[in-house]
Amino acid sequence: MTNVSDTGKQRIVLFVSPNDEDHWALIHILRPAGWSLDSAFSWVEAIKSLEAEPAPVVIVERDLPDGSWKTLHNRLMQMPFPPKLIVTCRLADERLWAEVLNLGGFDVLAEPFYAPEVLRSINSACSHWDEEWRKARGGIKEANCCTTA
Repeated sequence: MTNVSDTGKQRIVLFVSPNDEDHWALIHILRPAGWSLDSAFSWVEAIKSLEAEPAPVVIVERDLPDGSWKTLHNRLMQMPFPPKLIVTCRLADERLWAEVLNLGGFDVLAEPFYAPEVLRSINSACSHWDEEWRKARGGIKEANCCTTA
């Protein structure tokens, strides 16, 4: 996976959480790996952010001040090319993981974040999003936000 897409755009992840400390933790994990992190503190902010700057991957805290990850997931599914959704939680158990996958989410990450696991999940989600984008565009190589090497 390269640091920028074929279009020259930096790879972007949107993180949705009311917790400032988690935003800083992800910045310290993602920046050295070539990712840019956009932040939102509610699902409403997240939708506005995605309308302004699409991202292939959205990481969302399980519980938000204005809803939950499911509220955001439902809105994302209305988008033409919805980003891959990764849910985070301090108590990431098998029930949450099964629920996220059954509803169409991509992955669950436990907090506190473990850098190798965060990067594995984001890179995999981006690769899947990129492949779906290419198929939907009839095999066009150039992707909007990320690309595989």
